[in-house]
Amino acid sequence: MTSFEYVNIKQKEALKFKDAWNLTTNDIDKDEILGVLDKEFPNYDKNLLDRVINSDNHQQALEDFATSLFNDIKYFTDNKYNKLYLLTGLGFIRRGSLEAGCISVDDFGKSFDNNGYSILINIGLYYAVNILVKSIIIENFQNDLEKYKLNGDYLLNDALKIYLKHDDTVIESMKFNEFPVEIRNNLSIIQSNSSVRLLQFVALHEFGHIVNGDLGIMNLYHDSLVNKQIKTDNVAYQKEYKADIFALEHILKKDKNPLSMWGSFYTISYFFIWIWGLEKILKRKISNIHPEPIDRVWNLYNYMLKHIKDEHNYKELINKAIERIDKWTKNYNLT
Repeated sequence: MTSFEYVNIKQKEALKFKDAWNLTTNDIDKDEILGVLDKEFPNYDKNLLDRVINSDNHQQALEDFATSLFNDIKYFTDNKYNKLYLLTGLGFIRRGSLEAGCISVDDFGKSFDNNGYSILINIGLYYAVNILVKSIIIENFQNDLEKYKLNGDYLLNDALKIYLKHDDTVIESMKFNEFPVEIRNNLSIIQSNSSVRLLQFVALHEFGHIVNGDLGIMNLYHDSLVNKQIKTDNVAYQKEYKADIFALEHILKKDKNPLSMWGSFYTISYFFIWIWGLEKILKRKISNIHPEPIDRVWNLYNYMLKHIKDEHNYKELINKAIERIDKWTKNYNLT
């Protein structure tokens, strides 16, 4: 089979897993679909946008969602890696676990017929990211919105329920229904831009493995899919750091100003910090494939400093986020 056929097979097989999400059209409504498209970029296919928003078919909506994100890879890399890009398939899988990965072999360890690559992103990751971004927003209301400021623990808990129980009932919490109608739309736009940015980072990170020729890393992800024992070493971790830098580097090239660049970095970092907190709660490492989440944050921060002055003291914001998540872990009851 080809890498594209493999993506389709994995999408169809999703419902056999215990973390399967049998989403309905109502679960992927207009507001949520808008959250997967970064409207700042003028290169989007308007017909694609219309199909996503007005789709009566949830599977078609997911496929168009994936097409949009895959187009972003080409946009951010300026089509520099077109040969590899044309060999790569990307698909969203209807599973609740927070996973994404790139593979170059099928479930039997055989290379794809087109010698290509498959990037798979579970839909649970999309919802968890949106919930986490909402928690950042509501905890940092300022000026006229400060009166609406809330503690975001309930959202951090909901994101954790996606990971622990693959609970699709919590996805409603990503919306801003508890806030006045007149501010919901603006809040959703802010959330959309940040959530899409992190998903673009995920897609570019996986594509970075392809560009860097990290076949060993891809096979480790394959092993995780078929429940094989996974062993990693520092060499593998260095490849993960390199893929992180590949993703961030290409995102920064398209950001409009330093503040936007640091905003992209912060959104990505907050997700890693939450993963770190999740590991503290579980008292175990979530992924043996990846380095420690906090180490990934500081590696990205050091890359930022080489290119952009930290005029807004994002180092302090990151440390505050670490303290914030640490406090959440101490208050969380796993039972």
